[in-house]
Amino acid sequence: MKEISLLVYRIDEIRYAIPIHLVKKVIRMVEITPIPQASDKIMGIINYYGEVVPIINMRIVLNLKQRDIDISDQILIVRTEERTIGLWIDEVINIEQYPIDDIVNTSKTLKSDEHVLDALKGCIRLDDGLIVIHSVETFISGSDRQILNGLQDFVHEEDTR
Repeated sequence: MKEISLLVYRIDEIRYAIPIHLVKKVIRMVEITPIPQASDKIMGIINYYGEVVPIINMRIVLNLKQRDIDISDQILIVRTEERTIGLWIDEVINIEQYPIDDIVNTSKTLKSDEHVLDALKGCIRLDDGLIVIHSVETFISGSDRQILNGLQDFVHEEDTR
C-alpha cells in the first residue's frame, strides 16, 4: 500500500497538512516587511538566507477569523514550482504517514467558498476529526505573482551591483 508523508500543523483548532517533500524548514515568527499593493493574503516578505520569501496569511486563504500575530506562531517555509513561500501557522504538530487511498476529495467532504476549496488538495478522515491537505501552488495569484517577481528582480539587481 502506497503511503504519503505529511507535515501536520494547526491553525486555530483545525489540523492541516502538506506533503513533507515540499517543506524546507519551520521557523519561529520573525518580523515581516509589508509589500505595498500586494493582496491581503500576502502579509509581506522576510529574508530567508538571502532569499526574498513572501509570507502567506493562511487565515485569509482559508477564510478563518483574523487575529494578531503571536510570538509563539511559526512560519512554514515551503517550495512551490515557482518560488519558496512561507505560511503563517499556529504550530507544527508532527510528521505522519498515511495511506494514499485514505485521501478524500475535499469538494465532496467540505462546504466552503470556491477559492478556499482551490487551496485544498484533499483530506484524511480520522477518528478524532479531519486533516485537511493543502495545495500550495494556488496560494499566490497572478497580480501578487507579478509584484513578487518584480521584487525578486529588484533584489537580484541590487545584489549584482
